[in-house]
Amino acid sequence: MLSCSPIYAHTDSGERLHNVYQKLFHTRQEKVANIVSDKIDSYKESAIEQIGTLFKETEAALTHFLFISSTNAQKDIEDYKESHHTQLLKTKDQLLKQDFQEFSQEKSKEIDVEISQDIEGFLEEILSN
Repeated sequence: MLSCSPIYAHTDSGERLHNVYQKLFHTRQEKVANIVSDKIDSYKESAIEQIGTLFKETEAALTHFLFISSTNAQKDIEDYKESHHTQLLKTKDQLLKQDFQEFSQEKSKEIDVEISQDIEGFLEEILSN
């Protein structure tokens, strides 16, 4: 006689699948975290290099600007000095060419009038005492 008896096998395929997926998830999560971390480090290094380059370029531009500005300022001062000197020479020439005879005569008359007034004032003071 043939007898049939049920055989029960204990299988927990759901838990095994869960464990497999957990391991895969953690493995992928670690890989993604590593990739993100590497990219962040790469971008950070790139940004630091770019900032350093920009700093050097800015420093060079400012140095050039200061050099040009000081050179221009020195040239402006020299130009003003030369212009002022030229103006003084022209004024000197004009004054030397003028005839001071008329000026001298006019001043002499003013001085004579002032002296005459002073003498009259002294004489009046002396005679009135």
